[in-house]
Amino acid sequence: AVRRVELPLGPSSPRECVVPLPALDDYLKVIEIPGAAPLAFDAAQPADALPLRMSTAGLDVDLEPAHAPRRVVVNFLRYPDMVATADGRPVTLSEDDWRRTVAEVPAGSRALQIRYRPPWSAAMLLALLPAAAGAVALIACRRRPA
Repeated sequence: AVRRVELPLGPSSPRECVVPLPALDDYLKVIEIPGAAPLAFDAAQPADALPLRMSTAGLDVDLEPAHAPRRVVVNFLRYPDMVATADGRPVTLSEDDWRRTVAEVPAGSRALQIRYRPPWSAAMLLALLPAAAGAVALIACRRRPA
């Protein structure tokens, strides 16, 4: 792999420099742990992984609709400010003995979403409202002719 970098030598004379990058194999090693639990699974079938997507928004688990309610285990630590929905409806979250997140999913659900919603985000919004009002008032006062 090669990386190209521009090095400025003067106000208008950039110079290109080629820097060789080491192969990732020198730094990365993937190890499979036999018998490890998947990142998401039905508690009744712990060996069968459920499709899981991680993003900055949170965790999304794709589900096959079941005829009965079920417990879905997501192999991430449970925090009190986590909330979950199944097909847009709120569901109960708890934790197992290993503090993994467990969602009580109703029958027929196709998607589980888990999000972290800390209480400080609401407090931050409440704190910003007076600051925004003050900024508007300050701008309005400065525009008023003397």
